[in-house]
This record gives sequence, structure tokens and C-alpha cells, in this order.
Amino acid sequence: MRVTFSGMRGERPKKSATRKGRRRLWSSIRWGLLSLLLGAPFAGLATQADDAIRLSDNSDWWSSNRSSESGEENNTEARELMASNFRVLGVSLGDNMFDRAAARLGRAKIVERGDASTGRRQACYVSPGGREKAHLIFEQGEVDYTFYLFADGPLWEGADRCVESNAISNHLATATGIQLVDCNNHL
Repeated sequence: MRVTFSGMRGERPKKSATRKGRRRLWSSIRWGLLSLLLGAPFAGLATQADDAIRLSDNSDWWSSNRSSESGEENNTEARELMASNFRVLGVSLGDNMFDRAAARLGRAKIVERGDASTGRRQACYVSPGGREKAHLIFEQGEVDYTFYLFADGPLWEGADRCVESNAISNHLATATGIQLVDCNNHL
């Protein structure tokens, strides 16, 4: 039995041809691994985006990430805050907050708005029934994670996609006790 290399019968290939073949093989393997490593993080984004709905508006008046047509800016202070200020119902702000919120409160439809620096992804939860509704909204911006806790306010596009949860109420507080306050009763 004869083995055929590079299309020639009965002759052994030159060493340089074998080396070139191996180099090509290893080069292909390296490029394949590099593509896999670089592309893998984006595979999750494509899956998450399939569950999302895209809205081309700025009706989310409560979002600090939306573009401001009035040109107003938010004033910030340069100080370190406790991490527990950024945890509500056991959900901390960060990479997997949408999944953690879904496990605790139910799966919400992700709403995407804006573009580039004003781009944001939001999951909304609302208290059931009642006249005064409390909302808890988790938001991921281009470089930050935020949650908003508020009662009532003007309607916005996508409010109908908020998921009702018994865990949401006007008495909801962060891990450090920051909560909604009824201003009428404290004056």
C-alpha cells in the first residue's frame, strides 16, 4: 500500500512542503481559536438582543442616560458610596443584573433605547394593582449600571411592558434603607 502526498504517487514530499502544510494548519487553528475567543463574548449579546424590543424615543423621562433636548446636565459629586446603596431586593448592579432580577422578580421584556453614549437597556417592574404604582427599573448604559425607584409620574412609551411583582411597593428600599418617601406626609 502506498501513501499519496500532495498529489504525487510513490514519491515522498519534500520536507519544505510538509513544513508549509503544517504551518498552514497551525495558522488556521490559531486564527480559528482567536476568532472563537474574540467572538464568544458577543454571542451572549446577540441572544439577549433577541428578547429585546427596540424603541426609538426618549419618553423615559426618569433615565439619566437619555439625551437631553434641553441641554440640562446632571450635577454629580466626587465621593465614594457604599456598594449596598446599589443593591435592591438582593439584586446588585452589574453584568448579570437582568438575569438576577428575572430570577427574583420574573422575566421582563428588555427595552432598548438610544444610540452610542445614550444607548440603554431597561427592565421594568411595577407594583400590582392600587392607585399609586411604584416602579423599579434596572438600566444598563454604555458604561454604567443604574436602577430607578419611583412612584407614579408621567407615562412613557414601554410602560405597558413592565412586569407586575408583589415584591415591588412604595415601601421598597435599598440594602442601606434608601426608599421612597411620601413628601405630603413629611411636610
